[in-house]
Amino acid sequence: MGLVLSNRNMRSRRLESPYIVVRILNSLKGFYTFKELEEKTGIPFQVLWRYTSLTSIPEKRTAKRIIDKIEEQGLIENIIERVIVKNSHGYIESWRYLYNPRFLGLIGYEAAKFTRGEKIDAILTFPQEDAPLALVVSEWLGVRVYVGFTYLKLEIEKYLQVAYISLDRGRMVNVYVPRGILRKGDNVLVVRNIAKDWDSLKALLQIVESRR
Repeated sequence: MGLVLSNRNMRSRRLESPYIVVRILNSLKGFYTFKELEEKTGIPFQVLWRYTSLTSIPEKRTAKRIIDKIEEQGLIENIIERVIVKNSHGYIESWRYLYNPRFLGLIGYEAAKFTRGEKIDAILTFPQEDAPLALVVSEWLGVRVYVGFTYLKLEIEKYLQVAYISLDRGRMVNVYVPRGILRKGDNVLVVRNIAKDWDSLKALLQIVESRR
């Protein structure tokens, strides 16, 4: 999936805010019951319900304690391991989670934590199917997102183009990105769902490096 899970030492203070904690709790309740969250966090389930229903908001100290417990218990990591699994044919059915807003919300949090508060100017993703994931990450980071395409029906000179050999698809694959969207000096975060080979990632990095 390309996700690098990070520990709480990499977490910025922004990710400990009451607002962020409420967002995470709302995502977690799609995978855990309130009773389970009470057991994991030490917060009574009635209080957790009030937080997720926005009846009340946790204080800063409480918010930090909740997020610390979530990470100590590995709640997000456990969900990722449960959701991203191979089926009986040996394939990961990414459609099962790419359109699950609660799951993507957790991934957005992990991506925001991974950046350690570093300024990110743009997100680049490919192929088009990975757009939902990239859009969620861009919303968490508050940056623009660009999607690379495989096919073009427009004027090719308006696009940056790079090609790579996909062993999975058994053919040459073209990646097109509009010219002018990446600016010199931009910090670009490449977001991918499942990268089945390194060549597809190298192609995206080649585009980024060509724009310096």
